[in-house]
Amino acid sequence: MKLRWMISIFSFLLVVTLGLFIWGANVESSIDSAPELRGEFAQGNDGMYVFTAEVNGIDALYIRNEGADVSQIAVAEDDTVLHSPVVTNRNSVIYIQNNYGLIDQFQAENITVSSVIEVDLSTMEANVLVEGNAAILEVVSSKVSDQIYLIGSAGLSDPERNSEEPPNQFDLYSFNIDNEELNNLTDIGTYSMMSLVLDDSEEHALVIMPDDYNNTTQESMFEATETVYDIGLNDESEIEVVTDSEDEMLIADVICLPNDQLLLQSVINKDEDGNYIYDLIYYDRESGEEGEHLGIRETVLQPTLSSDGQTILYMKEESGFDGYEVSGFFEYSLERGEEREIKLLEKNE
Repeated sequence: MKLRWMISIFSFLLVVTLGLFIWGANVESSIDSAPELRGEFAQGNDGMYVFTAEVNGIDALYIRNEGADVSQIAVAEDDTVLHSPVVTNRNSVIYIQNNYGLIDQFQAENITVSSVIEVDLSTMEANVLVEGNAAILEVVSSKVSDQIYLIGSAGLSDPERNSEEPPNQFDLYSFNIDNEELNNLTDIGTYSMMSLVLDDSEEHALVIMPDDYNNTTQESMFEATETVYDIGLNDESEIEVVTDSEDEMLIADVICLPNDQLLLQSVINKDEDGNYIYDLIYYDRESGEEGEHLGIRETVLQPTLSSDGQTILYMKEESGFDGYEVSGFFEYSLERGEEREIKLLEKNE
């Protein structure tokens, strides 16, 4: 009798332990498979957002419509990441897929490969627009035509060049989706170009480049100041300085506003000891003077003017166990000076 009682107790404990193990495994699997924001997004119409996220180490592209569930519209191929999503006027989403930063680019056998892909939101069919042995870093889309603009390395226009040299010689390109025509808009081969935006007229692009972009030496690279430049889209030789490099502003992002106004994400305590503090700062192009700070006082990811021009959209990141991770998606009202969080994923609620 005693032996039978002990066997019953042992069997009960075994069942409970096994059940807890299975429950824990399911919970862990659920946590592991929850998407993690990657910090890049685009805004469409009527409360629609497209954003990149990572699931179990794999990049994916998601869409969230107002009042609707989040759905996945693209998944990265093996050993690639997704960048720079853009909502177009063609009822489509364009994004970049590449392996830039995932390989040792200084090894001859390693080739950087990039593709610009368009997903039709009506059919969910994907079409490769541009591809090559090159690093394509950013893409923006015209609001009035089928033109897109790219920051890409030399391999886009000269495939042989990328196989012999590191892909760090960047230029601005245009691509017409209708006739599939790719054009060089600059021929400068700078080692850094970022924060590509179009002005309201779409006759000019703004980018951030080092002030030694046209006369680079090993010494100058360590002393260069990130500077905002205006590039004429109808005249490839027209490159003008917007911010004065003598001011030595530490600029990370640029936003184009009406009436020759900019918002620059820049360090506001560069002359003080301690960690850098970033903020978004008004900048008047005509006078060349800085204006008010928004007062966010922390680094934000991809600050972007909303489609109605009333708010600034951005993501934030925080230090986590495995490094920095994106903590949320926010909008800042330019009129009220207030910030609020926008929930993109269920897990952030």
